Amino acid sequence: FSNLKAQCNQANPFCTGTNYSFPNSTNVLDLGMVDCLFSTPNPVWYFMEIDQNGPMTLSISQVDAFGFGIDVDFALWGPYPSLAAGCGGGTFPVGAPIDCSYSPNPTETATIPNAQIGQFYILLLTNYSNDPGTISFSQTGGTGSADCSFVCGVTGFTANPTDAADATPTEEKTAETEGEAKE
Repeated sequence: FSNLKAQCNQANPFCTGTNYSFPNSTNVLDLGMVDCLFSTPNPVWYFMEIDQNGPMTLSISQVDAFGFGIDVDFALWGPYPSLAAGCGGGTFPVGAPIDCSYSPNPTETATIPNAQIGQFYILLLTNYSNDPGTISFSQTGGTGSADCSFVCGVTGFTANPTDAADATPTEEKTAETEGEAKE
């Protein structure tokens, strides 16, 4: 589980109000069974810190290079006082997921029943089929929201990493964000 723990600690931040779409990973080590996930091939990790209490719904989908849906699985944990607290504790995961799906569906819905301000939630996404493609996810419902201060006041960006192995979001500037950058 040390590999699993190390990847969790390097999770990418997730901000509500943003649609994340990034190349999925292929041929990445399966981390083994994690709760309802009987396998975790091609994992990618995200986390969010809550800035508004309330329920949250996340929509997750995955398509291949031709736009056809392929299996995506997920596990969602929280709340934790920090990312390190969620990924630490000697073994991972700390506690049971609040939502998890290992279905063959190309679309999934993850739910946080009542997100709490200042708490962290961790999302693991996998590419079971090992087919190259794109994973997309975003908040599609609920009154809770995640803190977006990590984007330093820049708005209107889409995650679009160039390296699928680490799936680090990059910012695409719009006229609105370029105007903010000049101020």
